[in-house]
This record gives sequence, structure tokens and C-alpha cells, in this order.
Amino acid sequence: MAASAAIRTDDSLHILVIEDERKLADAIAEGLAGSGYLVTIAHSGEAGLEEVRDHAIDVVLLDLMLPRQGGLETLRELRRCGYKMPVLILTSKGSIEDRVRGLDAGADDYLIKPFAFPELLARVHVQLGRSDRQRLAAMLAKGREPARVLRRASMLRQLDQGQTAAQVAGNVGVVGKTVRAVARRYEEQGLEWALYEKPRPGKQRALDAGQSQRIVAMVCGSAPERRARWSVRLIAEEAVKRKLAQQVGRETIRILLQTHELKPWREKMWCVAKLNKEYVARM
Repeated sequence: MAASAAIRTDDSLHILVIEDERKLADAIAEGLAGSGYLVTIAHSGEAGLEEVRDHAIDVVLLDLMLPRQGGLETLRELRRCGYKMPVLILTSKGSIEDRVRGLDAGADDYLIKPFAFPELLARVHVQLGRSDRQRLAAMLAKGREPARVLRRASMLRQLDQGQTAAQVAGNVGVVGKTVRAVARRYEEQGLEWALYEKPRPGKQRALDAGQSQRIVAMVCGSAPERRARWSVRLIAEEAVKRKLAQQVGRETIRILLQTHELKPWREKMWCVAKLNKEYVARM
């Protein structure tokens, strides 16, 4: 699935600034906070990755010239782990080759230092992917989809334009919770899931039976080192890391846990210290 961008559903979009120049990082954070964003600063790639693992980050502003683990390496690690939030590169390197390398590594946009703060705000505010934006515009112009789908498309476009969940809810006549649910599905599973609540007919399932069984078996074991318990985000990350699935979103994991009939992770007697073929076969 193509990477999807974060949708702003309230006035506290969480932005992570990974920048080793402390004065610049503080200035960016102060400006973003003054514009209504929640901001976290990390001064190294390693610290930035830890923040992403531990918190719900919506957008990353990433400097390329970081100590030890560089910006491109940090970006590749983010994408390898399945994180889909938009990443905006901040750098003094402005050559075409540098831009291509950044975009190839998974960046969504590029901003050359020094930059004007209004330009940074404008870049952060771009939420939907370009192809998704074009598809929504065509869908709304034609008006051939069911009313429920068109309403969700309108929600996404208005959020993309910077309106809050409360504003969009008032515009389309729904409660804010509905708007946030559509935005969350877009963030975690992409446009198809956000519009239709499930993949279109004929689309391949996110997980096959064997993958589902192995993920459930993994959850029955202990959480990774330095983690007190399993979370939906952690399960999705570990499933990819352990090659139980090539790619899996948090919503897919949430549905798997909700729909599994036996829910063996709730019973200690079901859990095993080691995943083996015999255990998986009995799931």
C-alpha cells in the first residue's frame, strides 16, 4: 500500500523535529507551537526513532546532517519499520542529486535552509498524498459514488485544507468522532479503507490465515525487551520486523485482535515461550 499522510483532526497535530542544531530546533518548535501544533524535539536520529516508537507522531521534520546516524539512514529506518507519516527534510543540501536521494529514501517533501517560517508551515499543512488529492477531487466532481462515500471524501478534503475535525463535522452534519474515525483509517490503511471501510471487492486481504496465526502466537509471548506490554502499534512493528508480514497497519492488527474467536493472549495457559510449527498449527 502506498504511504499515506497524516490528517489534521484537531488543533494538536503532533510534529517531531529531528534537528541537532539546538537553536534552530527551538525556534522551529516555538513557531509551530504558536501555530497550535504539539511539538517534540529530538537532537539525533536515534532519539527521533525512539520518540516515534513511543508516541503517536503525525509529521516528522528531519535534518539530514545529524551526528552518528544520519538523516537518510534515519528516514530509511522509519520506512523499513512501516511508519507512514509524512517526512519533510530540512537541509542546506540543495542539489538535485540530494533531493532525489531524499525522496527515494521515502521523504514526502524537501525544504532548503535557510527558509522562511511561513513556507515551513505551508509544507507541514500539505496532508493528503498528491494522487489521493487528485482522486478525491475527481470523485467529488463526478458525484457517482454512494452518498456515504462522497461524504467521507469531502471530510478528507476539508481536513487536507486545514480545517479541524469540529469544523468539518459541522460542515457535513456529522459528529466529530466520525470525522476522526475516517481520518484515522486514512492514516493507518490508506484511502480505500477511509472511503469504504474495507478494501474494494477483489482486493487481496491484508493478512492471510497463516500470517494471522503467527501474529496471534507472537502476542501470546512476552513483549520485546524494555516494553512492559504489547500495544497495537508495537504488534504491527514487530510483525514486520520479524517478517511475519511484509507490511501491516495498526487498523489491521486491531481488527485481527477484535475478531479472533479464542483470544488466547488473555489466557496464560495458552501462551508459550517459543513459537513453533506445532503451536501455530493448533491455533
